Amino acid sequence: MVCRLDQEAVCVGCGRTKEQITRWLTYTEEERKEIMASLPLKQ
Repeated sequence: MVCRLDQEAVCVGCGRTKEQITRWLTYTEEERKEIMASLPLKQ
């Protein structure tokens, strides 16, 4: 999936912010899990 940002710079698919998407590869596995756990559930 490719992220697509809304006007608030949040991905409409996964809910991550532009900063989170940009820095994703530099996060540790634990940081990634924390981010994913904090995202709103998409239906």
